[in-house]
Amino acid sequence: MAPRRSFRVLALLELDKPEEVNPAVRSFFKRNFIVNALDLTFFSFGDSLANMRTILPVFASTLTTSPLLIGLIPILSDVGWSLPQIFFSRFSAKLKRKLPTVMVLGFGERLPYLLLGLLALNLSSMSASTAVALLIGAVLLRSFSAGVVGLPWQEMIAEIIPAGRRGSFFGTGFLLGQFAGIAGSGIVAYLLAERAYPQGYAFSFFAAFAAMVISWFFTSLTKEPEQEAGTRTLPPDQKYGIQGAFKVLRENKNFRYYIVSRGLFVFGFMAMAYLAVYALQTFNLSEKYAAIYSGVMIAGGLVGNIVGAALNDRHGSKAALLFASWTWTAAMVVALLAWSWQIFLIVFILLGISSSANLVGDLSMAMDFSGGSDRPVYVGTARSMAGLFTLPTPFLAGLLIRMGGYQLMMMAALVFTLISILVLWRNVTEPRQA
Repeated sequence: MAPRRSFRVLALLELDKPEEVNPAVRSFFKRNFIVNALDLTFFSFGDSLANMRTILPVFASTLTTSPLLIGLIPILSDVGWSLPQIFFSRFSAKLKRKLPTVMVLGFGERLPYLLLGLLALNLSSMSASTAVALLIGAVLLRSFSAGVVGLPWQEMIAEIIPAGRRGSFFGTGFLLGQFAGIAGSGIVAYLLAERAYPQGYAFSFFAAFAAMVISWFFTSLTKEPEQEAGTRTLPPDQKYGIQGAFKVLRENKNFRYYIVSRGLFVFGFMAMAYLAVYALQTFNLSEKYAAIYSGVMIAGGLVGNIVGAALNDRHGSKAALLFASWTWTAAMVVALLAWSWQIFLIVFILLGISSSANLVGDLSMAMDFSGGSDRPVYVGTARSMAGLFTLPTPFLAGLLIRMGGYQLMMMAALVFTLISILVLWRNVTEPRQA
């Protein structure tokens, strides 16, 4: 009788059907799973020390009162990661080995954390407008560097981690990162409470840079399947870039509906950028509560990673995305009804669950639409379209806040999210089944 399969750490390193996996991929699977999961772990830890959704918007609020500029930070992070990717689809497809490119471009994604620390240390020597401009510049550098390296990195992961283990891989890496991130949030809370402004922010940003460098080191330990360096020959009829995006959107109805559902979800997620600032203003809280909310959000992400990874591997990426969408819906409802800062903790728990499950499902689903030479087009199109949808959201959110306050904006976000669920549920077929 075969031993009963259970959710064990070692089981994550076992392939369900090893005979169907490329021998070169199979031989390095365990090593690649571990070192890249550690890359995600330390990257997530660094992100918790300078979180684009909580810490940096609150830091920006000490420099400006503009809702647009404050909300622009997490939006720029999302747009910068997403928008450039389709323009690098041909470049990524032609690379026989992705790792050298990932290493070179990946450092540009990490350097801005060092620059943010230097900015915080030198705030007294510059005007508020100059500080805001430098802050936005550092966020832009970090975000668009992530967008440039994003597609080669995703292609590398798709090549070294088989489809049936991608949910487990992303879930494990982000889960470990969430555990480290809880500690990171405690560190930030201590620094902001015990160190005079702006030293607490500076030390936090420097620590984030150190964690990011460690993640970069683990990336360097990846073993790609042995291939000749240089570029590969692409099919002559394969379209890339904007032409490739239009081609797959025109020819693949299932993928087209997936993009529509993702766009609607992006509009629904616009409220995320304002939750920490809204809570601090509504309940008269000090800045250290931003770190508390950040820690709670990361704790919620633990659940999101576990559930999202399990749903993704067992039932497909669509199930993980539906779970993430319904959780975000619940977060918006609680935010609209919350009457104390303690109740608002639930909002950040649900935000963490939704964000983590959504990340696992979305990264996997874009890869699942194709395994051939057009996979960079599908992945790049999915990411870039998300960036295009994200671009107008801070302006829409700012307009709604001016018209009727934060609650009107959150109600609009709730409506967009519910419509996105309807499109995903009724019109999108799980790509592995399709």
